Amino acid sequence: MNPAGDTWTEFVTSGSSPSMRKENSGAARTPERVAPEFFQFRAAPSPWILQERVAPEFFQFRAAPSPWILQERVAPEFFQFRAAPHPGSSRSGWHRNSSSSPLEHASAGIAGTPGTVGVMPTEPVLRPFGSVLVAMVTPFTASGNLDSEAAASIAVQLVDDGCDGLVVSGTTGESPTTSDAEKDALLRSVLEAVGDRATVIAGAGTNDTAHSIELARQAAKAGVHGLLAVSPYYNKPPQEGVIAHFRAIADATDLPVMLYDIPSRSSIPIATETQVRLAEHPRIVAVKDAKGDLYAGSWVLARTDLAYYSGSDELNLAWLAHGGAGGVSVVGHVAARQYRQMVTAVDACDLPAARRVNDQLLPAVRGIMTRTQGAIMAKAALELTGRTAGRAVRLPLVAATDEQVATLRDDLGEAQLL
Repeated sequence: MNPAGDTWTEFVTSGSSPSMRKENSGAARTPERVAPEFFQFRAAPSPWILQERVAPEFFQFRAAPSPWILQERVAPEFFQFRAAPHPGSSRSGWHRNSSSSPLEHASAGIAGTPGTVGVMPTEPVLRPFGSVLVAMVTPFTASGNLDSEAAASIAVQLVDDGCDGLVVSGTTGESPTTSDAEKDALLRSVLEAVGDRATVIAGAGTNDTAHSIELARQAAKAGVHGLLAVSPYYNKPPQEGVIAHFRAIADATDLPVMLYDIPSRSSIPIATETQVRLAEHPRIVAVKDAKGDLYAGSWVLARTDLAYYSGSDELNLAWLAHGGAGGVSVVGHVAARQYRQMVTAVDACDLPAARRVNDQLLPAVRGIMTRTQGAIMAKAALELTGRTAGRAVRLPLVAATDEQVATLRDDLGEAQLL
């Protein structure tokens, strides 16, 4: 019996797979607090199923409102689990039993039921916005007008391919050159097209806090599911100003907020201590990281409940391996199915399979993200794969040249995407 009075589920093994589940409501499994953040459990004679049958008698769990994620063997007899919030968990950090069968997920390499003490869940980390997200381009007609119909079509195709999140009017969506009215029309088209099949996030960040608040409220009225707020660019505020800016955006609506840390464009980072302080806000729940500092991000993951999303396609696998929630991808315009395979493999602790996907996509990352600007090449990639009929962008961006498109064709072909 745990301190909250909840029962726990024990899985008994037969060979290498769970063969029986039984409910135990008090059989001498009282945990011992072995450190401020950890409780120690003695396992049943047949240990709980994790990723594979294990022999040690002790398991170590972090006390937090979350499912349990196998991190590493920290001693011959101990495993350490990192916690992440999960629906159905109690605030004390203990989990009520799920009624679904633990065998449902065994084929994916993860034995157990979400929210069950001692069993690895199917969603091993907090994913408030999904796991495979794409920062959508904003399609324009040949005359430069917003093409809402094409946007809706792209959104549906992305969700069909495995995306469970879409970012509308981010930088890849050319938000600096679309009006507020266009942003609203674009967002409503995407929301109508995908319904509740994916989480739709609106880019609402600018370097003007008041304008950002207006965009956040406009998106909320349209029915968006979350907000992306980039660090304020060009005017280089101190970190106290960054904190005040993000808190004001988060206070403007009831929507969850993803911070966007991209110092290469904003000229300032969202410092580690700043992220830790912002994590105290109940609606600031995630970070899109395009800083690429895995060490700094690992500290944030260790000290907060913020979900981390890769904002750089070249680091998607690296962030997943570090406990990231997923990625907000540009290459995903043409590789959403592959990124879904990568996430599934990491969730199943099958890193060799995840690396194979990553290796396959390296030429696509090179072609879309390094030849010239990402939005330019994402539109060219969509044209090459037959998903749009044009590659028009707005100045100061310029459309990909025929030579660039020819090189991209070779890159996508090498990545087995054509």
